[in-house]
Amino acid sequence: MTSLRAIPGSIWALSWASFINRSTGFLGLFAAIFFTYIGVDPTLLALFLLLSGSAGVLGSLAGGAWADRWGAKRILLFSTLLNMAFFIALGTVNYSGHMLVLILASLNSFASQLWVAPASAIVAASAEDQERVTRFAFYRIFMNVGAIVAPVLVAFAGKERFHELFLLSAIASAAVPFLLRYVPKSASSHESHQKSAGARHSLPLILVYLALMVTMLIYAQHQSAIPLVLDPIESGMQLYALLLIINPVIIICVEYPLSFFSKKLAQPLALSLGIAVMTAGVMLTGASVLTSWTWAWAIAGWVLFSIGECLFAPTSHSYVAALADDASQARAQGALSAAQTIGSALGPAVGAALVVGVGAWTWPIFGVLAVAACVCVWLSARVRV
Repeated sequence: MTSLRAIPGSIWALSWASFINRSTGFLGLFAAIFFTYIGVDPTLLALFLLLSGSAGVLGSLAGGAWADRWGAKRILLFSTLLNMAFFIALGTVNYSGHMLVLILASLNSFASQLWVAPASAIVAASAEDQERVTRFAFYRIFMNVGAIVAPVLVAFAGKERFHELFLLSAIASAAVPFLLRYVPKSASSHESHQKSAGARHSLPLILVYLALMVTMLIYAQHQSAIPLVLDPIESGMQLYALLLIINPVIIICVEYPLSFFSKKLAQPLALSLGIAVMTAGVMLTGASVLTSWTWAWAIAGWVLFSIGECLFAPTSHSYVAALADDASQARAQGALSAAQTIGSALGPAVGAALVVGVGAWTWPIFGVLAVAACVCVWLSARVRV
């Protein structure tokens, strides 16, 4: 309880605002279902998803660049107001016009991702050195709970109620500007450059971005590779559903307490450890179908998978914050988000292709990719350019 009292009121307000942002941003999670529901031709579905996802990547980059130029709080407010406008448009437009809906959905994805970098930059600025790990772990509790609320809303309302859900999102987002009143204004680009000239350590940052892109690729395969190998076994989909419940529960309950341990480690070590533990969990869960104890081994692997996420997720933001300077903090967080988004987009396709193409060799391949990611992290700690 004492540690929670140490969290500034501004971070509580930002965290609640981010919770609303994430819980109303259900379109990113349900884009495939939404586009299918409105009648998009299956041959065009992949293109629609690619364009919408690409808009999110651009939003991550733009949010970072604009926050460094005009201030993080202003971009958070701009992101919210823009999102509300697109929510209202999506809640009132006729879904028979597929191209118009695609444009609105892509703009909605862009506006939602504008939030990520400035919010992360504010969290990074609220603490120093290793303490940032704990601060990011606290902030991610709200983000993860929000990510659970979104699918619950869709499941409760039904896919026939997308118009109402978008309008509900607009109404809920109206609370965000009031919460942002308690968030301090960040330094402008000019003021920041007075304190620090240019981004430090650009090559190490690139190596970290590459490592986290690969990490998220390994992570996101759980949307395809894991269900593909579990489906043929008896009650395989029930097991997969259980795993999807286990992960957020562990993240919400364990990540913040675990951060008090991980912040004592060197950040490259904590990041590499998280990648290794997460991937070990992926490999164990994937290979569990080869044993007579499938459920037990799969659940054990998923616990490792989730604990690994608890280690690498907050540390990744903290380590990037340590490598970037004041003038480019939001931009660095935006680039991290973009790299992770790219990895998350590639993960399901790569996972499915490997399972279909090489079968049981899928899991050693993910192990090799994890080693490559850890090598990038190791190099980032030793190269200074």
